[in-house]
Amino acid sequence: MKKSVLLICLLLSVYTLNAQEPNDCVNATIICGSIDFTYTPTGPGNDDFLNNPNPGCLNTNPVELQSIWLQLNFATSGVLEFTLAPNNGTDDYDWAIYGPDLDCNNLTSAVRCSSTGIVNTPLGGITGLGNGATDTSEGPGSGDAFLAPLDVLAGESYYLFVNNFSNTASGFVINFGTSTATFNVPPASEVTTGTSIDLEQCDADGVVDGFTNFDLSVNTLLILGTQTDVDIAYYTSNADAQVDINQIVDPTNFINTSNPQTIFVRLTNQTTGCFDTTEFELDVFDQPVSNVVMDQLVCDDDNDGFWAFDLLGLDGDVLGAQLPGDFSVTYHTIEQDALDGVNALASPYTNMAAFTQETIWVRIESNGNASCFDTGSFAINVFRTPDANVVPDQFICDDNNDGFWSLDLVALETQVLGSQAAADYTISFHTGQTDADNNVNPLTSPYTNQVAYTEEEIFVRIENNLNASCFQTSSFQFDVFDTAIAIPVTYALCDDASDGDDTNGIVEFDLATIEGQVLGLQSGMQFTVSYYLNQADADAGAPTLPLSYTNTTANVQQIFVRVDNVDNATCYATAVIDLQVNPLPVITPLVELRQCDDDTNDGFVDFNLTEANALISTDFAQEMFSYYLLQADAEAGMNALVNPTAYTNTDPTAAPDIVYFRVETIAGCYRIGQLNLVVSTTQIPVGFELTYEVCDDVLVDGDELNGVAAFDFSSATAQFEALFPVGQSLTITYYENLIDALAEQNGIVDISNHRNDASPFVQNIIVRIDSDI
Repeated sequence: MKKSVLLICLLLSVYTLNAQEPNDCVNATIICGSIDFTYTPTGPGNDDFLNNPNPGCLNTNPVELQSIWLQLNFATSGVLEFTLAPNNGTDDYDWAIYGPDLDCNNLTSAVRCSSTGIVNTPLGGITGLGNGATDTSEGPGSGDAFLAPLDVLAGESYYLFVNNFSNTASGFVINFGTSTATFNVPPASEVTTGTSIDLEQCDADGVVDGFTNFDLSVNTLLILGTQTDVDIAYYTSNADAQVDINQIVDPTNFINTSNPQTIFVRLTNQTTGCFDTTEFELDVFDQPVSNVVMDQLVCDDDNDGFWAFDLLGLDGDVLGAQLPGDFSVTYHTIEQDALDGVNALASPYTNMAAFTQETIWVRIESNGNASCFDTGSFAINVFRTPDANVVPDQFICDDNNDGFWSLDLVALETQVLGSQAAADYTISFHTGQTDADNNVNPLTSPYTNQVAYTEEEIFVRIENNLNASCFQTSSFQFDVFDTAIAIPVTYALCDDASDGDDTNGIVEFDLATIEGQVLGLQSGMQFTVSYYLNQADADAGAPTLPLSYTNTTANVQQIFVRVDNVDNATCYATAVIDLQVNPLPVITPLVELRQCDDDTNDGFVDFNLTEANALISTDFAQEMFSYYLLQADAEAGMNALVNPTAYTNTDPTAAPDIVYFRVETIAGCYRIGQLNLVVSTTQIPVGFELTYEVCDDVLVDGDELNGVAAFDFSSATAQFEALFPVGQSLTITYYENLIDALAEQNGIVDISNHRNDASPFVQNIIVRIDSDI
């Protein structure tokens, strides 16, 4: 016999047993050929000793416990010897031989009978015929377990009854190897040497469990060969085959019960009843399933249209839960190659044509049986990976400065595409990287920023229309900034002498001082101001003018101002700044007003200072005048005299009393000067008069009675001077009449020697007092 074993999953099946039992004499198993008979009794069967005498050594009741009947048919004469060995070496097997040529219903006393106890068995439970024994019966419980050999003749038939007195589940082996008598020759398997009759089957019944239907009969002709007088039967155990029980009823439709499973075959000669056994293996191989492999639609990394596909990396997808050690996976470009298992592709595999879909065929086969296979297919294709060209940051200058802007996302798509064809790609915009990666929550266009004046990052996704997994992302910043407002300013200064000339229309302008005017209500923290010589420089933002800038064109010059948002210099505005140099008034820096003290001779009088306006400036009608006690106040334009038309001088002793004037043009340009106030006290007090008396003399005229004499009233000058404040510069002249005094003519020449010729006896002298200033 030969045995081929392949390991595979255990399976479960059901088979029908032959109803015959070898426990009875009438169903005795025929022993043929020089074979070892192996069996495990499972019960007593019918009690064959009800109608037959008990063997002398088998006097127990019942006799049959676990028993079997064997029929020994001899083809040649000789000596019968055998050994019966328990499988476990400890069971107590009893046995008896009947014959020759007896009927099962008429068994006489046994020709040999052994019931030696196991304790008396020197070879560990082995018993039998031979081994030098001479006795024909032993027991119960005594003897050495061996009896004398039995001489048999050709054609004789004997029954061997074997009983397991230990009543266990352990079987035995009978070996007839030392016998000289031979049994009838059993039929033999005629399977050609080198030919395997093991049956392999794919588990293709729809349930992958290792059990499937086998047609065992396909081996019948192989085993029988040319034999025509031999019956063949199939069994699931060797014991059943030995005793011809539990035969597989329908060998054409047998479901294995284990995997692998050994099937035992009994060949029985129809004439002699002799049999032999052989065996073969049933192996069920899992029917592989080519699990679905997703189409391999890759995004090219260099956009040349070719890709090295890792086919081996797809084995796991093909296998699924199937064990890699049990199956092999190959890949093919042609379906027939996959079916035939030829022309497998090497891995990695590069597609044949750029940007063209190909079909790859998969073959998965059992490593134990190449006929167990399955095929499938998937597509491979290489797609262009788009470039998400960077969109410049969208820093928007607001048109209404509310901090919000509707951004036209569609208009940005051309920047994302660059030179790529718009028809090949789809572009979307998202507020987060995850959304862009997963292509969810796309923004609608136009998109308005969520929070005023807050920078947002907008994510761009561009994907291949033929394969949405071929995409790329980028991002840009989106923010809205207030647009600057530049307010035009006319910056006027008065000409000054900082350059040595206060009439040339050139001054230094402090441009920083007009920043507030340029900005208006805009915050100086948010906006910066800079100045430029022309519009082009202002737009370019360079070069800037210094904040201390001296005009280069006399009187009027135009420069430009630029206002920048500190957060975004592109949000700027420009305006014109008119630099204007206004002329200073043309004045006489020192003028004098003279006033007579015509009331009290105390030196204090009221001056109308505005009478000096015409003396100070010829353009006085277009200018503003103010007067001050202090020069510093005049410079500062503060503490002006409240009532310049009725100003009383403050120091009659001063020569002169001084005030300061400030002359301003309508442009606010001014000069200051000094106004001297001169007070003359020439008013003789009412009722004041001097009287000089002399005696008539004879000098000059020789007449002492004519009322004419020489008068000396030179002392009068001092008396008149004493009437006025000290320091007055006065001219005192004397006249003989009022007309001459008023006309300042015919004045008395010598007041120390004046003769009253024109008015004898009494003459009124008119005194004229003039202020020298």
